[in-house]
Amino acid sequence: MEHKQEILSANSIIMIAVNRNGVPEDKRSFTKEIATSDYSDSFFVKVEILEPLFLLIRGSKKSNLLPAKCNILCLDIEAASLNNAYTIVSEQFEPHRRSHTGNIFTKGYYEGENVWFPLENLRNIEEAKFEEQLFLDYREFKLKQNYDEMSGFDKDEVSLISLLKDRGKITGKQIMDMFSDKEKYLKVIWNLTDKDVIEEIIR
Repeated sequence: MEHKQEILSANSIIMIAVNRNGVPEDKRSFTKEIATSDYSDSFFVKVEILEPLFLLIRGSKKSNLLPAKCNILCLDIEAASLNNAYTIVSEQFEPHRRSHTGNIFTKGYYEGENVWFPLENLRNIEEAKFEEQLFLDYREFKLKQNYDEMSGFDKDEVSLISLLKDRGKITGKQIMDMFSDKEKYLKVIWNLTDKDVIEEIIR
């Protein structure tokens, strides 16, 4: 099962890490130093994503990035993808290397709150969301026999409770189909679980 998820919008900035000891003197003024979540000691080169950046999540396989045109600002060079941009940056700023390929998820950083995070962080977040969604799709839930009917329920919770009274049990997939909003779907399940109203059917 594959899922395409936008992780960064067009015009977002990615900072690509390069080895500070290998940067030629005439290129040093093009690099920057930034605060990163992993305390990287690298220099960084600024790249602008010209198109939305999508992650292709592939079930049990590691996710990868789909191509998105980028502009390496200090070189005024357009790249076909973020991986292509990394290769060009490495060729220009790390000429000592034999190979100019690498893992953009560990070499590319996006801006968070007061600090820059490796793209691997975004990938892990989105993969975890996808796995949670997939897992919930195949779980089954039922009403508990003695739940407190006086608890405060919103209209979405009332709808699900009524459906469970009629059907006896329901799958996560069926609950998801009731709500077009994924966040609402998850919220209803967790709220009713926390209120001790529904429970998972263990098979």
